[in-house]
Amino acid sequence: MLKRKPEHYRPGALLVILFTVTCMLQASVAHAYIDPGTGSYLFQLLIGGALGGMVALKLYWKDIVNFFRKRDSSDDTENDENEQDSS
Repeated sequence: MLKRKPEHYRPGALLVILFTVTCMLQASVAHAYIDPGTGSYLFQLLIGGALGGMVALKLYWKDIVNFFRKRDSSDDTENDENEQDSS
């Protein structure tokens, strides 16, 4: 039995998408000037992001440690007792 293609199938759509992506990825000469302020701004973004990440880490450090910390021994004994009762 032959499979029917979906009614919304358009073979030309894939070609259009491939052509568009190919055109976007080709390098071209821009003849543009990047002033020193742009580099300074990017540096500020980098430093600000790093400092913001450190502040967030400091604020949530206890939550992060508690997430990765092993359970207390009291929790383990309760679980062991429940397993023995069910046997």
